[in-house]
Parts: sequence; C-alpha cells; structure tokens
Amino acid sequence: MKQPSASTLSLANLIVKFTALHFNVAPERVYSKDQHKAVADARHIACYFIYYEMKLNRCQVGRLLNRDHSTVLQSIRKVEKLLWAKDPEITAAYNDIKTNLFN
Repeated sequence: MKQPSASTLSLANLIVKFTALHFNVAPERVYSKDQHKAVADARHIACYFIYYEMKLNRCQVGRLLNRDHSTVLQSIRKVEKLLWAKDPEITAAYNDIKTNLFN
C-alpha cells in the first residue's frame, strides 16, 4: 500500500488544524474515537475537505484520519446533506474554514 507523500500529510494536517480550531477542539481529537458533537462535526467537515479539495479517494482519507472508508463516505454525505439544506452551523463552518484554508 502506497504511503501518502509529505505534502499530502501536511495539507491534511492543515485542514484538520483549521477545522478543529473552528470547532474549538484539539486537532488530536479529530483523529480519535471521541464522539462529542463538536469533535464529530470537525471530523465530518475535515473528511469532506480532504476528499474534495485534495482529490483523495475514501480509503486514502480514511487512512489519514484513522477511519474506515465507509465512515468517510457517511461523513461526506452528512456534510453534503447539511450544506444542501443550508444548515447555518455547518454552512458557516464550511465557509470559515474554506476562507482560512484557501485565502
């Protein structure tokens, strides 16, 4: 199995850092089994950004975040559904994190 490059790991860690910062949780908790709402929301959005912005497949995202590919799929679908429904909390988080990451 191919290991992710240093630049891939660096960008994934940056996405996790900004996502955790937005939700006021420690970045390490995003990688953990913690199921508190803020941690889970941060993890879901991190999955979404890593998948779409880094163009990695679900298995690769799962390896980066210590998750199974089906969990990554569930996270991505949840964020898509909430963004589509214009959920204010998730939409604000998405916009804030995207601004911090790419501007």
